[in-house]
Amino acid sequence: MYWRFVRRRIKGASKEENQEEYVMVNADDFGDMDEEKKKQLEQEKLRKKEERELKLDHLLNRSLVGSKMQELLGNYILLEQYYMEECVRKAIDMDVREEGMLSSVVDDVLFLVRKCVRRATSSGSVDCVCAALNNGVALLETTFYQYLFGAVQAGYPSTNFAAEALQTAQNAYNVIQHGEDVFFVHCNNLELQ
Repeated sequence: MYWRFVRRRIKGASKEENQEEYVMVNADDFGDMDEEKKKQLEQEKLRKKEERELKLDHLLNRSLVGSKMQELLGNYILLEQYYMEECVRKAIDMDVREEGMLSSVVDDVLFLVRKCVRRATSSGSVDCVCAALNNGVALLETTFYQYLFGAVQAGYPSTNFAAEALQTAQNAYNVIQHGEDVFFVHCNNLELQ
């Protein structure tokens, strides 16, 4: 935010200077200046403007404050990534089945990722926002994906001969019913995404 303020102040001063030069160039009411002289003045003005912008870039991006700011943003991104990973793991561990055949994990995880990206957006750094988006996408593609597809890959549960032989009919029914519920909940969660 400080850098934006400095840029605006410097560019504001630059615009005032350009307006003064413009008045001088266009004040030629008597036709004293020929076209070639006007072109040279315009080119000189553009060259000075480019030099000022280059100096401003060097001042802001290569100064000690600029490098410390980059270092802080790098540390912030690492902390944000750790926070996002831990919160998603907690949301997965605290997964609760809601009404119908859905669970709370989809809403919780997407809320957490969105919250982290919004927080990174408030930093005002495009690099920070891109890093937060990349971290969120990577987390959704790895941890969250593995959790959702783990139960789906197990498939719709069926009883085999050994399970029926070892368990009573009631226990087998409860195991199958629970497996069906888990399967349908995860399928519905996938459909929501």
